[in-house]
Amino acid sequence: MKKIRTVLILPLLLLIILMNTLHVHAAETISSSVQTKSESTIVFFDDGSKLVISPVYEPEREMSIKGATTTITKSRDICCEDPNGNLEWKYTLTAVFSYDYGISSTCIDASFTQTIYSDQWIFSDGSATKSGNTAYGKGYYTKKDWFVEVNNVDIDVSLTCNSYGNVK
Repeated sequence: MKKIRTVLILPLLLLIILMNTLHVHAAETISSSVQTKSESTIVFFDDGSKLVISPVYEPEREMSIKGATTTITKSRDICCEDPNGNLEWKYTLTAVFSYDYGISSTCIDASFTQTIYSDQWIFSDGSATKSGNTAYGKGYYTKKDWFVEVNNVDIDVSLTCNSYGNVK
């Protein structure tokens, strides 16, 4: 019985931790359907469209070691798909971190890219900033249908590196 509780509680705790480190706010009321599939978090909207939030990944193999200091580059994507699975837009936060193993870490660069694949969406207020060992990405997507706003997505995502080079 104790083992069953642990097996059921651990995935729930991991999902809560993930959602606390990544904040995606949708101005539209979303259906209560949130799924985690192959480490991606998926948020479904009432109209059938969905957000797919990727796990942290290395966009390119860029790692340098200078003495005890290591530099790594990590990214996270947030994508919106229509009900048919077609990509409508993609926001990517990329950060460069420097860390001294077990001692300290610093975010030395933060940037974002965004691409819109559907002409119904508009992007505004995009930014990427850094503070301490964290990179922050922000932006705002608005979907219009015949000049009427039908959906809004507020992007508020972060990447944090600890002194061991682990990025969440």
